[in-house]
Amino acid sequence: MVRNQHIGKVLVACLGLSVSAMVPAEQEQDFSWQWGSDGRGGFFASERKAADGSRSDQSDPRLRLRLWAGRALSERWYFRTRAAGTFSSQQDDVRAQLKPYRDSGTGVVAGTVTLDEVYLRRNLTGGDLRLGRLQTGFKLPSVPSKSLDRNDSSNTALGWTDGVHWRQGLGEGWTGHLIGQYYHRNGTGNTVRSPLDFSESTHRAGIYGALESHHSWGPVDWAMLSINHIPDALPQATGDSPGRRDYTTATIKAAARWPLADRASQLVAAAEFGHAFQVPQAAQIGLPGEGRVSGNAWQATVSLFDLQPGHHLGVVYGQAGGGWLISNDYRHNDNLFEIRYQYRVSARLSMELRFRDRHERKMRVNRQRRQRDQDVYLRLSWRYP
Repeated sequence: MVRNQHIGKVLVACLGLSVSAMVPAEQEQDFSWQWGSDGRGGFFASERKAADGSRSDQSDPRLRLRLWAGRALSERWYFRTRAAGTFSSQQDDVRAQLKPYRDSGTGVVAGTVTLDEVYLRRNLTGGDLRLGRLQTGFKLPSVPSKSLDRNDSSNTALGWTDGVHWRQGLGEGWTGHLIGQYYHRNGTGNTVRSPLDFSESTHRAGIYGALESHHSWGPVDWAMLSINHIPDALPQATGDSPGRRDYTTATIKAAARWPLADRASQLVAAAEFGHAFQVPQAAQIGLPGEGRVSGNAWQATVSLFDLQPGHHLGVVYGQAGGGWLISNDYRHNDNLFEIRYQYRVSARLSMELRFRDRHERKMRVNRQRRQRDQDVYLRLSWRYP
């Protein structure tokens, strides 16, 4: 089944016009197309102890394939596009679609093929500017790498950001990021969890700003501060307080590393804390009590890199309050523990084995227990070239 949405056609047409407008000035130069691909597949198994007391399990192979093409249009302009598909033995069919929002706030259904990149990049002095459909992600530098705010395409999922990303070096190891993002009435390309929605919003653009440092302060060699502002996205809970609120969050991340005795291995510790300034009321997400839920979230991780050449091991533990609604890696009202082993066979091929445990922090209204999910996977990732 092929679904072409009008706004998707407009986006592609605009990018096509931009490309065609730039090429004539560079006709005498020979800029060839470059191609590449990557894949990720494995066996996934999970067990759920649901809040109503029931139990269920699922096991299936999953696969994500992506094929990209790009070429320089001039010394400063570059064009890139990428087709991506996610597949599972549980899918009903294969469908190609191009639209500015996913099937749900947390992903697309298995069997979907779409374009997760279509953008122009302008090289700037000390930075660059990308415009179109992009990949954005700011994860902790760990083996079980995760993020509280942006991680568009984790695991075998598909995601994207429609908008513009300006990255600018600020000197002495500092980099600034500014992302302007478009939100469709029916959703977006990256994660937003209920009750966030855009169905009645009068604003269609959000903004994300971050300051990133690779300057060293002792063992700390990376840090980042970010602000994410999504206007008109949080509906009020009751009729006596009508209207909608902006959803704004702030995060701070940092990582430190220490070489071990042999100097080949490294210990890396990293942490992230996030706070949402406006959060839903407990009744909006089915939690007990009155008033608003917690808007805090945090994670801490420790990794050992190169225990033997190419062998890495890491653990992460994190919590997300009921009001933390934008993470691809953390569900709201959840605790998460994960241990992951990675073997990098080569620069193009890696293998990972993961165990993850997630359970609700607070029991929902009219439930017998807190929901608990446990899952494992054995996954291969490869790329060419």
